[in-house]
Amino acid sequence: MSEFLNYTKGDIDRKKQDCETKAFKRLSKRLKATFKRLPIILRFDGLYANGPVMEICRTYRWDYMIVLKDDSLTTVWKEYDILQSLSPENLLNMQWGNRKQSFNWVNNIEYEDTNRNIYFVHVVTCKESWEEVDRESNKIVSKKSKHAWISSKPLNKRNIHERCNLAARHRWNIEAEILIQKHHGYQYEHCFSYNWNAMKGYHFLMRIGLML
Repeated sequence: MSEFLNYTKGDIDRKKQDCETKAFKRLSKRLKATFKRLPIILRFDGLYANGPVMEICRTYRWDYMIVLKDDSLTTVWKEYDILQSLSPENLLNMQWGNRKQSFNWVNNIEYEDTNRNIYFVHVVTCKESWEEVDRESNKIVSKKSKHAWISSKPLNKRNIHERCNLAARHRWNIEAEILIQKHHGYQYEHCFSYNWNAMKGYHFLMRIGLML
């Protein structure tokens, strides 16, 4: 199911364009109407770490994992930094493929959005290290990375791997598909038609083709 950005769906009077978060509000209504009782887990990038998105998920009883950027939801980060040091038991070290991972998490952090709505979110960070062959020097080099997510459900040692590695990180595979469509021979950014309905049709045909 797709939702297209459309100039007419923006605020034309104030010259504000349509955007991904507005499109999500429209798409969420269609998803709920079509799949009324289907259990759904949504995997968002950092753009969706906000109260309105959480409110939609809470209303529809949808599960989610949202990327939490370093400069996003500063009050949540402050609470996490304080409470994490007081919860040394919320730690899991594991090996996933060739990566050594260290997870830390804090449950039930209170977050108040700009509309004064209160949410209790659960935050997890993952620090990982691995080795890979450098493409230029052909030498083995050490790599490190850090990730953070907001979870709609409390975290524990039994569900960390499933929610972070198997659910949240799978979003990267979707983004990788989009990059392939744009830059690896499909010319997805090319304007194949000046007719918007024809462009929508091309999008649907592309999605069908990738599923075959």
